[in-house]
Amino acid sequence: MTESPAAYLKKLPAPDDFKKGLRELHGSFSFEADDMMELGNVYFELYPDAAQHRNNDQVLAGYEIVRICIFEKLMEDILPGEKDIWWLMVKKSSDVPQRIRELLALRNPVELSELGDDLKKKLKSIQRKIEEIPHGEVRERFMGGVAVFPNTLYLFDLAIKKAVGEKQGAQ
Repeated sequence: MTESPAAYLKKLPAPDDFKKGLRELHGSFSFEADDMMELGNVYFELYPDAAQHRNNDQVLAGYEIVRICIFEKLMEDILPGEKDIWWLMVKKSSDVPQRIRELLALRNPVELSELGDDLKKKLKSIQRKIEEIPHGEVRERFMGGVAVFPNTLYLFDLAIKKAVGEKQGAQ
């Protein structure tokens, strides 16, 4: 394992810089409940006005930092080009159908469906770890940050089924 997400956040406190730095690890970092707590504590040190929701931009930065970590762990074994497509789906769920077509150009439907199943299993594991975080603001940031992923994977499932059906209908 390499440096923790908390160590990266100390060095790279802006979410975009943090994302670029953390991405270089290819998901190879510890992300247990104690790592999440450490990350949350660093976040509140760097963004003190996020506490008690005094600054909305800082609160949103916290959710984004959490999403970046979760995304990198979920995409640990995914090639960079595919990772970019997945990130676009996470950021804008209305684009999922279009992004599915891009992913289908890279993988066959069965592989893509299996990948979705694997991602759901990884996500459940991460969600269980988040549940271990004591109640408070750190846990709240993680609960808010993780919320987008089940929705994205649900829309992914719907879109892949539709795209496969359209493909079969065209043959």
